[in-house]
Amino acid sequence: MPINVIVGTNAERRPITYIGGKKIPIKSGRSSITKYHNPALPHNINANILPKISIIVPANGISFAISRKSQTIDIIIFIAFPTLKTLFKFNISLINRFYMLNLMGLGLSDEKGLTLEGLETLKKSDKVYIELYTSKWFGSIENLEKMTGKKIMQLKRPDLEENLEKILKEAKNQTISILIFGDPLVATTHTALLIEAKKLGIKTRVIHNASIYSAAGETGLHLYKFGATVTIPFLEKMNNQFPKSVSKIIRDNKGRDLHTLCLLDLISEKEKYMTPSEGMEVLLKSDDITQEDEIVIFGRAGSEEPLIAYGKIKNLIDKDFGNPPFVLIILGKLHFTEKEYLEYHRAD
Repeated sequence: MPINVIVGTNAERRPITYIGGKKIPIKSGRSSITKYHNPALPHNINANILPKISIIVPANGISFAISRKSQTIDIIIFIAFPTLKTLFKFNISLINRFYMLNLMGLGLSDEKGLTLEGLETLKKSDKVYIELYTSKWFGSIENLEKMTGKKIMQLKRPDLEENLEKILKEAKNQTISILIFGDPLVATTHTALLIEAKKLGIKTRVIHNASIYSAAGETGLHLYKFGATVTIPFLEKMNNQFPKSVSKIIRDNKGRDLHTLCLLDLISEKEKYMTPSEGMEVLLKSDDITQEDEIVIFGRAGSEEPLIAYGKIKNLIDKDFGNPPFVLIILGKLHFTEKEYLEYHRAD
């Protein structure tokens, strides 16, 4: 079946259409490329420029085959009609929809936590970013670059929270992937990014991974018995006042016999990470926590050397638990299996 129409983009990313020229056969659902010269394009189209062409949608005598080239020719759509003589107009959004914004979880420890699906997606991306300001990551960007064959650029908090426009603009005509510690949708910042992308008609995809919410089950606590999560802030950020909103959540969870997952504050640009001792000192400024309260310290989740320590605050507050990251878990009413499991990790 010969191809008579090509719709694509030129080097300036403007839509171009060409009818006629040398015919390119498509055989048995696969395409073989012979030289095809289009005066609107700066190069001959041949197998070297378009190494992989595959039929995407055959319907009503029409077949789409897509190939992507990051330099001169970005996307070319082949529309197959045996005897087409009329120029059809196609919405340029048909081309744009093959670009995508990927949000991808890194997992909890290092680059080995990346999923196979994530790795394959990174290899196909035009540009890759990584953000590491939400927790301590023990991986290597250099190793990730070797694994993926891509240059990986690190984002800072303002890049995603205040200056989204640059990334969204890129995602209109490139496939952009953003690597995020843990699971990509644990932080609300990344949900906001998806919303803005959808407003602009940019196709999005989320590739999930392990997060502290799923890893907390390693402590033996039942995940369905957790209430709302809180973040314990450095008090210098709060005028040395314990946040009332945090107190209310802890109090409400306790009233319902639920556990409270406490994320510990960090200042990533200074590589300053709150220690369990600092977190417990802040909690003791709340009217809802005393030194007699039992607590779980969970550190380095997902690594080869995780830490689980269980006991009363008064017996744990002066201990050194090693390298971050950590979370604290204020306990609600324990199920007997939770209690049994925690006894293996009693540290007081």
